[in-house]
Amino acid sequence: MIRVAVIGAGNISPAHIKGYLAFPDRCRIVSLCDIYPEKAERKKAEFHLDGAQIYSSHREMLQRDDIDLVSVCTPPYTHAEIAIDFMRAGKNVLVEKPMAYSLEDGLAMCRAASLSGAALAVNWPVAW
Repeated sequence: MIRVAVIGAGNISPAHIKGYLAFPDRCRIVSLCDIYPEKAERKKAEFHLDGAQIYSSHREMLQRDDIDLVSVCTPPYTHAEIAIDFMRAGKNVLVEKPMAYSLEDGLAMCRAASLSGAALAVNWPVAW
């Protein structure tokens, strides 16, 4: 079972949530995070994520040992910090496009993946 945390409860988060919910035997969303926790609460209710815990800061989640994969659905300028923090904590990361706000941030994310051994993936549209 892949235990998933979704960071960011904005417009793209339902696509990620629905993707995980499509595989109930393989994935379980264990937490949602948004700087506006009421947005995360609404997503929790909308998608019936009864067991998911809500957080207002991704840093509060870093010590959890029940997270295998993190979907980063926040604005691009926040991707690097969040992704690097989670990879350093040994979590795999799927980041929404664009990967990073700058080349430097993108390279730092790649370095963190390499050093930590965590997987880093960028969500990219299937159809152009």
